[in-house]
Amino acid sequence: MKIFLFCILFLSLRCLLEVEGVGVKQVAPAPSTALDPNFGHSNSELWRARGRRNKRYYYYRRRYYGGRRYYYYWYRNYYNILCKRMENSKLQPIQSMPKTPNSGGKDKNGDGDEKEKDKDKEKEKKAEAARAATKKQQEADMPRFDKGENEIFTSKDCYEVVTELGQGSFGAVYGVIRKSDKQSFALKCESCHLKKSMLPHEANVLLALNLLKSPHFVEMIDYGTVGDRFLFVIMKCVGKNLWDIRMTLPDRRYTLKTVLRIAEQTLAGLRDLHRKDQSRKDDIESWWYMIAEMIIIEIPWKQKKGTDRDGVRADKQRLRDSDDYFKFLFRKCCYEQMAAILKYLDSLTYTSIPDYDYVYHNITAIAVVNKIQPSDPPDWDPDAKRYKGPVYREKQPYIVKELE
Repeated sequence: MKIFLFCILFLSLRCLLEVEGVGVKQVAPAPSTALDPNFGHSNSELWRARGRRNKRYYYYRRRYYGGRRYYYYWYRNYYNILCKRMENSKLQPIQSMPKTPNSGGKDKNGDGDEKEKDKDKEKEKKAEAARAATKKQQEADMPRFDKGENEIFTSKDCYEVVTELGQGSFGAVYGVIRKSDKQSFALKCESCHLKKSMLPHEANVLLALNLLKSPHFVEMIDYGTVGDRFLFVIMKCVGKNLWDIRMTLPDRRYTLKTVLRIAEQTLAGLRDLHRKDQSRKDDIESWWYMIAEMIIIEIPWKQKKGTDRDGVRADKQRLRDSDDYFKFLFRKCCYEQMAAILKYLDSLTYTSIPDYDYVYHNITAIAVVNKIQPSDPPDWDPDAKRYKGPVYREKQPYIVKELE
């Protein structure tokens, strides 16, 4: 520090002596070849004679040329001089580059793009025309009420088509009445002219599910074809799905008693579905997310797009890592039970057989804590005095004898 202060004092005295011209050797101007090749500026602009204006200089530098010592004073407005020189220079502006041909041999904004756009439009028109023709053919294949086609015969019975319940891109659903006992059923039709027919596969699945004799699956009554026009499956009529019912409720949410009833019955449905084979962990984990969404409504990853898998994965991991965050989401009820279920599901492997009864006991614990009775009716049946649906049965076998 002392050496540094001594150097500053020495340089200051030197400058004062040079200003007064007392016993100091005159500093020669820097040779023009020292800076001109690099910067293109003359010494008269960068180096100034000594005087009181030297106080404006902020840098004091020493260099050696030919064994002689020169002191140069670096001018403060060096950058401004450079900018001025660049403005006064006579450099020609860069001319625009000629357009390079693309892979098609045309300009990027020329006829090549227009032809490609025309081709895309033609493809879209052909696809729309094909869809319209398929839809027209499908409508022609469906039962024709205007021509008196309101009866369907099978080897088992005769069914009278009463009304159309709905129509989709792959078929239609009609309400029918079985003439033998006047019971109402649903008839699902699908055109035979579809490239990929899903109704035969659906019929096989329903046949396998009927062997389970579970109340949680739709019972298939009959099936068949009508010439080369359409395939059909007749099944029991069911009401609205859970989402449609929820949209009709106040605040678009279920009460806790209904959520617990849904959790109980859907859990039993998963158990019955996988009774013959080992259950996949993913199914029951998805069940947990469904119940959590019904309880807290605004689940963290609900607003994220389906393509944002990293964001959804991060939210789910945060749900497991942060106990405070989990408590905040389930702050109204059932924090301990939902945490216990999730912890148990995370301990399972891909081939593990879940203990459905353990999960069911946690659901009943939520009901006990919140003073919910097993006989309380659900939200979609407000006029009922008590619940009349199926009940969860514990200690059910995983192997069904009828399927062996």
